[in-house]
Amino acid sequence: SNEFTVGHMFDVALSGTTAVGETLTIGLKTDMESLTDNVLQLTKGFNDFIKATSDYLQTQPKSKFAIHEMNTIAGKYSAYFDSMGVSISENGTLEVDTDIFGKSVSDDESVTDTFNVLKEFSNQLIQKSSDIALNPMNYVDRKIVAYKNPGHNFASPYTTSAYSGMMFNGYC
Repeated sequence: SNEFTVGHMFDVALSGTTAVGETLTIGLKTDMESLTDNVLQLTKGFNDFIKATSDYLQTQPKSKFAIHEMNTIAGKYSAYFDSMGVSISENGTLEVDTDIFGKSVSDDESVTDTFNVLKEFSNQLIQKSSDIALNPMNYVDRKIVAYKNPGHNFASPYTTSAYSGMMFNGYC
């Protein structure tokens, strides 16, 4: 298995392989390193979403709404981000100054505020991502047409979900 527990305290998940004869060292990170890595991962995920969505602006102009909504969420926290060393660039991506971030977290008075802001920000990103996943047609330039049988009062096949016909898109 690639996942195991060491001393009933640490869960280890190996995510890759090494060359024959190469050794692997497993160590612990300090709280600061772990926290910084998690914030960098959060901003990387945000940036990857913005960049991936931007790639479709030429073919799907409505994708700018998804970018705008994500940037609006980030903009609400920009005042807090500045004090944490997180800045919003011109293209809407987030950049982290790890030195400023480390200082903001090491201050006992502001560490709770920093965690709360990051938690609220990530929760709003999760909520918006869920909204986009549940209703992707708001962000693409496609029309949904339901061909009802005139003269018959049968329920529309799209009543349950407007996306039910898309399950096999490209199947044939």
